[in-house]
Amino acid sequence: MGRTAKFSEEMIVRTAISEIANNRPSGIQDIAAACDASIGSMYHRFPSHHALRASAWIAVVRAFHSEFLRDLTAAKTIGQGAEAALVVVRWSRSNLDAANILIRHRQQDFISSNTPEPERSSAKNLNEEMAKAMRAFARKVDRSSLRCSYALIGSPYGAVRLSLPAPPPAALDNLVRAAYFAIME
Repeated sequence: MGRTAKFSEEMIVRTAISEIANNRPSGIQDIAAACDASIGSMYHRFPSHHALRASAWIAVVRAFHSEFLRDLTAAKTIGQGAEAALVVVRWSRSNLDAANILIRHRQQDFISSNTPEPERSSAKNLNEEMAKAMRAFARKVDRSSLRCSYALIGSPYGAVRLSLPAPPPAALDNLVRAAYFAIME
């Protein structure tokens, strides 16, 4: 009978996200120490530092997409689209470590030629569903994809970035909403 795992992959990835977001060392040894895991436990789940960092990035993007896409795909009008723009701010406030990674970094900071193939493959099409949903929303509201992307992602990301690494203030919601409607006019 096998032993019960003391450390889940998800727990290790969450620890890596926290360490990376807070600018702490994030090598395999560093993450192992932060979650009190053995080096063997780490390498059993992640063959390299690159695999662990890529897994952290992928987890952050997927977490954001799951909330953002829910509101974006439900939106049928420009007015309803404002809720998707606000997801950026609200999600960032509720997921501060993840937001510090998503908004302050780019995919190439985590995915490189040194990243193992399974993680590179997962990251390759990470934004396809987002791009499709953005194009679909643009068609619904008769606006360009560029305008919609800027109103829904670019402007809110910029607003949140101003407050990071601290949580976005509540007052930012009204500013993001106003900017969204001004852009979508």
